[in-house]
Amino acid sequence: MRLSILIIAYNEERNIESCLKSVLNQTLKADEIVIIAHNCTDQTEQLIKKYLTSAIKLISYQGPAGQIFARIKGFEEVSGDIIACLDGDSVAQPDWLKELTEPFSDPTVVGTGGFITFTNSWLANLSSYNFFFWQKFYKPKNIFYFWGANFACRLKTYQQGSLKQLALIKDKIGLHYWAEDLFLALELKRFGKIIFTPKARIKTVIKESKTKDSFKKSFWQTQDYSKLTKYFKTLSK
Repeated sequence: MRLSILIIAYNEERNIESCLKSVLNQTLKADEIVIIAHNCTDQTEQLIKKYLTSAIKLISYQGPAGQIFARIKGFEEVSGDIIACLDGDSVAQPDWLKELTEPFSDPTVVGTGGFITFTNSWLANLSSYNFFFWQKFYKPKNIFYFWGANFACRLKTYQQGSLKQLALIKDKIGLHYWAEDLFLALELKRFGKIIFTPKARIKTVIKESKTKDSFKKSFWQTQDYSKLTKYFKTLSK
């Protein structure tokens, strides 16, 4: 079973080297590492080039703005059976890849999601614990889905649906955000199981935002969650 690591990076000159060092120091080694540097205007690409080998590939992507388009490009470039994904501002713990990919020994598992901690916000950490651990007790009907900064999936399963469909329906169903992690989790779940892997941990940072904007974003994300779950229910009928 070949393992690929896919890193999405946008203007991450402050973080990308820490990210790359963390994936290179995994207890379980990946067969390839693909970095999509999308629309970067800083030194991100120059820093990545210091680490390039036959197994580490840099894709300089100049295209539509938005992480979803970079991720679509990334899935076109990887070749592994299992694709483990994280962002360029993240640092993976040493056993991250091992823990994230271990469940795929079960052929019915199509996706996994790991745990995320934030180094610069206690409020974001509360949100993380709520999402991954506490929510299932007071919202048992909620569908678990991974966060885009820390997940893995089978490439063949991704290719059965892919994120390209989201690009076609976003405006049609009235999404405020791309919500590509939720969309992809719901898409994958049509073909098998998604497992939470709490020991597959990364550390990352949260971009600063005003309190008012945070409340508005949370409200809109709740609406998008509802719209996408309804969309997938219509597909199952």
